[in-house]
Amino acid sequence: MDKSTISAMLSEEYSNLRATDVLASQKYLAERGYEVDRMLGCSSFGAVLLAKNIYSQQKVAIKLMYIENDK
Repeated sequence: MDKSTISAMLSEEYSNLRATDVLASQKYLAERGYEVDRMLGCSSFGAVLLAKNIYSQQKVAIKLMYIENDK
């Protein structure tokens, strides 16, 4: 997924997530053997990604949750 596609989906749904959050998560998942295919949906609390385990070829849904950082 590219940054512009992610940004468009997130702004369309008024999500608290940023495109950089999703891209960082995509990199994190790739390092752990998951290939992200696309974003299935998002809301103000997070996003759901469709991914595939590169070892077993099993498709999975991964939910990213927005957590506000209290500083």
